Amino acid sequence: MPDETYLKIIYFLRLKKRLDLNDPECWTEKMQWKKSYDRRPLLTTVADKVKVREYVIHKLNKNVMPEILWTGKNPENILFEELPNSFVIKTNYGLRTNIIIKDKSNINRTNK
Repeated sequence: MPDETYLKIIYFLRLKKRLDLNDPECWTEKMQWKKSYDRRPLLTTVADKVKVREYVIHKLNKNVMPEILWTGKNPENILFEELPNSFVIKTNYGLRTNIIIKDKSNINRTNK
């Protein structure tokens, strides 16, 4: 399925209105247009929570980024014993996927 068709379907399902990429008026339409047609490599870098760190450090000439405790693709590899009692789990790509852990002793790590 072409990207534009997919975006139009998702847009309609979520917002109950048609997506006009030829003449975007509202902010949500303009963002969809940007995703479809603005292909600057920098946008890929700043959308990636890990890659943007290197970019910010390079541009500012100093590290102002919070510490990363773990990165990887398989959450089963997280060494929870080595993490502090409270932390935040953030996926690299995704909306509303952050998990705030206030007390790691309350984490249910089973797959059930």
